[in-house]
Order: sequence, then structure tokens, then C-alpha cells
Amino acid sequence: MTFAIVSYAAATVAYGLLAVLLALGRQSERHGIWLLTAVVGTSIWGGLILASAWLPEGSGSVVANAADALRGVLWTLCLLRALPDAGWQSTTRVLSASTVLFATVGIGLSIVSRASYGALAVLGTSVTSCLTIEQLFRNSTHEQQRVLKPFLWTIAAIFGYDLFVFSDAVLVNAIDTNLWSARGVIAALAAPFVLICAKRHPDWIKTLFISRKLVFYSTTLTGVGLYFIAMAIAGTLIRKGGGQWGGFVQLVFFVAALAVLMLALSSSRLRTAGRVFITKHFYRNRYEYRDEWLGLIRTLSASDRELPLDQRSIKALADIAGSPGGQLWLDKGAGKYEPFSAWGVEFPTVEYAGSAALVRFLKDQGWIIDSAEHDRDPGRYNHAFRDHPSEILPNSIIVPLFHRNELLGFARLVRSDEHTTLNYEDHDLLKTAGRQVAAFLAHDLAMAELAETRQFEAYNKLSAFVMHDVKNLLSQQALLVENAKKFQHRPEFVTDVVKTVDHGVQRMRRLLAQLERGAPAAHEQRVELNELVRDAVSSCSANGRVSPLFKGYRPLWVNAQPHRLASVVGHVITNAQDATTLGGSIEVTVSEQEGRALVEIRDNGEGMSEEFMRRRLFKPFDTTKGTSGMGIGVYQAREVVRSLGGDIVVKSTVGVGTTVSINLPLADPAADQYIGQRGLGR
Repeated sequence: MTFAIVSYAAATVAYGLLAVLLALGRQSERHGIWLLTAVVGTSIWGGLILASAWLPEGSGSVVANAADALRGVLWTLCLLRALPDAGWQSTTRVLSASTVLFATVGIGLSIVSRASYGALAVLGTSVTSCLTIEQLFRNSTHEQQRVLKPFLWTIAAIFGYDLFVFSDAVLVNAIDTNLWSARGVIAALAAPFVLICAKRHPDWIKTLFISRKLVFYSTTLTGVGLYFIAMAIAGTLIRKGGGQWGGFVQLVFFVAALAVLMLALSSSRLRTAGRVFITKHFYRNRYEYRDEWLGLIRTLSASDRELPLDQRSIKALADIAGSPGGQLWLDKGAGKYEPFSAWGVEFPTVEYAGSAALVRFLKDQGWIIDSAEHDRDPGRYNHAFRDHPSEILPNSIIVPLFHRNELLGFARLVRSDEHTTLNYEDHDLLKTAGRQVAAFLAHDLAMAELAETRQFEAYNKLSAFVMHDVKNLLSQQALLVENAKKFQHRPEFVTDVVKTVDHGVQRMRRLLAQLERGAPAAHEQRVELNELVRDAVSSCSANGRVSPLFKGYRPLWVNAQPHRLASVVGHVITNAQDATTLGGSIEVTVSEQEGRALVEIRDNGEGMSEEFMRRRLFKPFDTTKGTSGMGIGVYQAREVVRSLGGDIVVKSTVGVGTTVSINLPLADPAADQYIGQRGLGR
């Protein structure tokens, strides 16, 4: 009897407090009135059950039966009015009438005959309540189901348990005291869930602040209580069925169960998962996703005259995170992630190889990386950056940009001073926005590549016209040679020859001004690098601009096409002369580093910015010389060097100067030795 008193007292207090909270949070006189009535009725139900314990047996049972029937009627009417819809008003009337009829007949028979008809009345109201829940769920829309599902499950648990208790009472014509006493505890445990579900319903309660920590700890305590009840039941069954070892096995079970409980309560990941579950299912969303998505698309689709797409992409992500700026890295097909853009902050200078810890983590996990969270709990990121802590820049939010399940790049957003720890909604929204941004960037890169391809096609067409003109010039020269055999002694013929040749020379100069210098040789051959570079320096010294200073090295042999390689060196020197004013200096050196030949051209000219070198320096058909250049020289120079197995590396600082390094693989040293021996033997 003591347990029954505690049980129903708990229900009375729990629903009394719940009624106060609902009354404070009501939207108006109309909204939530039925829910409040049902909650108040449940609190009264608990009080009446308690009062029935001190009444005479007959009167006490009548009061208890009346309280049970009243609670069933109130909750059924509350459920039926949760979704008023003219489409099933007849069902509402039938269920309402059935509930009231069961309650009235059961209470009436209980009063008149003093028989145990109260159990039948409660059983009837429980059945109609469960039918109401089923009808409500079936006839509601998907959005209504999302809001009402937790509420319906909670009420179904209360009346489902009543159905079990009073079905057993009707069958055996007696109520199991233990099962009946637990009804108050079941109802009290459901009270927090009723409050949370009411908070989700837009018409039941206004924005009443309920601490998520309070909900989390209340839910935890409820779960722990249910766990202890399950432990007690299991321990009792073990003791009864274990024979002489029952007590020992029961003790071992309790110790193991307590160990499991302590492990679960001490797990930070389980606590985090619990908080996320409660926030996802019982709280309204932090973001208005329609507005966020429209804002993202609006930013990405804006005109290039406002901001280029790469900077708009950063801005779109930064607006979501409340960030003042960010940086962007993209994989442009070289197997590494290069700095691509910046908005609101400095252009980045660090590039990441495909094997970098940051890149591997983003590819494998696809997570948003929060530097503040990483600093607090590196274990959450599986200690992926233990050996490379510098890759997680401080005060950063790193967003992966996936396109077709491949990591196109990533953005680093600068955390604002007001920004708190990111939650699951921030992560989900940024990841989804990152995929949309990646789609826009991938499309833009594809269009740029297509434009370059078309420009190359136009360049090839231009070459065809040039070849036609060259053919005509050769025909003129061939005709002169043929006529010279007959008329070479006539002065007027010589005059015509000079005029024709001069015309052809001028025409060839105009053609060559449109084309890249240096025709490729048919095959690669062994070239002594010092001699080739010295000739290129001498050729460039004669153009009247800043004369470069050459510093040679011991003989270095490389495999190359001499004219093409000399054209590359001459082009780089010419660019250095263009960037260096009179009085400046240009130094050309040849050396060997790490088994490779190295040609370095240094100048103290105007220099270039990091962004210009990353975005435009090696881009074909992009020139800073206006109409006097085709913008293909540096691009072609790099392609020539790469075709020889080398590369061109540029380092520059605005206002300080530029260093261009051309590295090439050395030719076979055995062949050098053979040539040297032949030379010594002569």
C-alpha cells in the first residue's frame, strides 16, 4: 500500500507542476485548453486515487473507478481535438460518445450493485483511447504526424498499460495490486514527455523556455529509473529461478548491471548522442531552412560584377556560419589542393598534398572541422591531427566541398568572436551548403576549361592561316630563284628581287609577332646547359634593355630540343627585363641540386602577388601586355619543361622581385663520361 501511495502522489505532483507550466505558456484562451484540461484532470485523478485509500472499501472503489473513467474521457476528448478536421467528424462523435458511455455505465453499475464493474469501465475507456490514437495517426498528414507522433506514443503507453492491467482484472475478476499501484509511476514518468511534445505543437504552448540541459537530465533520470526497475524485476526472477545459487547470481547480475550503467553515464559520446536526439526530436529547428537555402542560392547566382564566383562561394558559407571571411582551396587535377581564393581575409599561401592529414580526414569522414572543438576534445576527431597539428589553423571552421562524392576542395571560415560551439544543425547545414557550392564551382571550372579548349581551337585555326601565308611566301622565293638563272645580270631584276624579299621579310615579321618564338626540333638530343643558357643571355643582352649577368657551372648535360629550351630560357629572361626598370639587375645562374640541373633567373623588378601567380601566371590566353601579347608564352614554357621531365617554380614578392627556377633531369652520366674520355683521347 505504501508503494501505491508514493506512486499516485508522484503522479499528482508531476501533473500539477505540468499544469502550471502549460497555463503559463498558453498562446491564448482557446489554444491548448483541452490539453490543459486533461493534465489538470490527471492531477485530480491521482489525488482522488490517494483519497480513496482512506475511504470505506465500497466508497473508495467507486471514487477510484470514477477518477479512472474521468481521466480516460478527458484524454480521449483532448486527442480528438488535436487535429480538428471536417473529414472525420463522424468518427470523432462516435469515439466521444463511446468513451462517455463506457464511463457512465461503468460508474453507474459500480454505484448501484457495488460490484466490480469499475474495471470494465476503465477497460472500455482505455480501448476507446487507443482507438482514438490509431484514428488520429491514420488520418493526420505527414507534417502533423511528425509533430504528434511522440505525444501519441506517450499517451498510448499510459492507456496501453491500463489496458493490460484491467484486462487481467476482468479475466480473473480481481485486480493485481502491484500492477495497479505502478500506474501512478507510469503516468508520472510520462509527464516530462507530455511537456516536451506540447512545446513542439505550435497551437498548444507558446515559446516557453525549457532548458535543454534540464530536459536531458530529466530524461536521463527517467531512463535510469526505468533501468533500475528492469534490474529489480530481472534480479527477482534470477533469485527465484536460480536455486541455491540464486542469491550469488543475483549479486553478480546487480554488480554487472551497475557497471554497465556507470559506463554509459560516463561516456561523453553517449551523452552527446542523447542531447542530439532530444534536440532533433523535441525542439524546433534553429534555422529557417527555406530562407537559408534561398539566401545561399541568391548569393551563388549573383553577378560576377559584384564578386567572382569563387569569392561568392566563400561568402555564401560565411553568411551561414556568421563568419567575417574565409579562404578556399581546390583540386585542379594535379593531385594536390592549391589556394584558389579568399574573401575578407588574406589570400592563402599553403597548399595541401593529397596525402595530407587534413585532406585524408575530410575525404574519409566528410565532417565539418571546428578548431575550438578539436582543441577541447581531439579524441572526437580520432586524433587524426596528432602528428600534424598545424594543419588545423586556429579559430577556424573547415567545410569540405564534395562533388559527385569526390572532394573537390575545402573552405576555411574564420570563426567570429560571438560564435559558440557548432551543433548538429550547423554541421548538417554547412555540409549540405558545401555540396551546393561545390556543384557551382565544378560547373564554373568546367566552363573555364571548355573556353580554353575553344581558344586553342581558334589558335590552331590561326596557325592554319599562317601556314597558308608561309606557303605563298615560299612560292615567291622559289619563283625568284628560278628566274634568277635567266635575269640575274639585269639591274632592274635585282631591284625587283630586293623589293620582293623585303616585302616577304616584313610579312614574316608580322606573322612571327603573332606566334611563339622557337620552332620545336624533330627529336630531343643531348645539350650542354651552360652553353645553351649563355647563348640565350647573349641574345637577350642585345635588345637594349637591362642586360642579365650570367654565372656558369661545371658542364651539365640534359636531354632537350635545343631551340625549344633556348626559347623557354629566353622568354623568362625577356619577362624579367620587362619587369625590371633601368638600373635594376637580372642574374642568371646554372647549378646542380639533388641530382637535377637548375637554371635560376632572378630579378629585382616589380614582382607579382601570390594570387596572381596562383590564378593567372600559367593560365593560357591571359596576358598583362594588352593586345601586344597572346598570353601563351609562360604556359607554353611550362609545358615544354614538363615534357622534358622538369618543372618551373616561381617565387615572387611585390616590390622586391621574382625568382624563376627551371629544373631538369640530368642526362645519363655514363654517356658524359664516355664523351669526356673520347675528348681526352684525341
